[in-house]
Amino acid sequence: MKNPPTAHLHFILAKEAPIGVIFRRGPDKWVQVIKWNTNTDTFEPGHWFHGRIYEKRSDLSPDGSKLVYFAQKFTWRAQNDVEYTCAWTAVSKMPYLTALALWPRGTSSDGGGTFISNTELHLNHPRSFSIPHPAHLPQGLYVSNNDKSSGEDEPVLNHRLARAGWHQVQSMVAENVGSPYAKALTERIESGLPCDVDWCMTIEADNRHRWITHVAGLHRKPNKTNILVLTMTTTMEPIQRASTKSYPQLSHRFTVEVMNRGKCELPNADWADFDQSGRLVFVRGGKVFAAENAHGVIVERELADFNGNRFEPVEAPEWATHW
Repeated sequence: MKNPPTAHLHFILAKEAPIGVIFRRGPDKWVQVIKWNTNTDTFEPGHWFHGRIYEKRSDLSPDGSKLVYFAQKFTWRAQNDVEYTCAWTAVSKMPYLTALALWPRGTSSDGGGTFISNTELHLNHPRSFSIPHPAHLPQGLYVSNNDKSSGEDEPVLNHRLARAGWHQVQSMVAENVGSPYAKALTERIESGLPCDVDWCMTIEADNRHRWITHVAGLHRKPNKTNILVLTMTTTMEPIQRASTKSYPQLSHRFTVEVMNRGKCELPNADWADFDQSGRLVFVRGGKVFAAENAHGVIVERELADFNGNRFEPVEAPEWATHW
């Protein structure tokens, strides 16, 4: 038997509590939500989702109790659902996905949001798509929104990075070049025709986006003692899928610098950060690691391996189903 594909992990850390959320993706159409206590390095499994959760457009409340996430389903039923639509932003209680508040979006062109505080949420939605579903109204949350759509991952991710202490050293400059889709999209918008999901699906996926990165984005973040500094290099690259179709995606590389000892790369790290105590943590190959500075050498320690996780139905406890 062939080995199962390696899981892809991404994590978000709460600002005011030793809590993190891990999005475990794999196989490609399944996502598991996992709660991480960074003080004890214990992990609590939550809901599975059959579809896509856009982790870079998701966020944790400062106290780690609530999750805002942007999700999309690709089934025929979801594509024809006029009430909830095939894509939506929702607020839930960690580590469950039961939607307490929900905003139908119908497209993946934007979506998601960031917590400004435990009681304030900023949606990455244009104003016309910031009306919550009547059965899922936000309670105890002040909700603001963009006056118009301002991007996919970047608005949410950049806010999260700045809040977490990442300093932008250099902005990424990337260009969508030679794409028949880009030209057709511009012509369609100028003609006043709808750019809905049905139309987008008529374009061959490998013709939708052809990106080149002229200047890589650079972010730097020191830990609390200023002994270690993380550098994140961001580029826009096509990510090849098993179907041979190519999709654009932000790609990140991480290096760690030890004061007066030089730099070393965190090879193949999917994401890295300093946790609430200042410890270097990162994910690679479906596993979670912590790293320590031992006399100028970065020593890795495996905390958890999620590659063996398999879907199982999880029922949300009663407290996670209401405000």
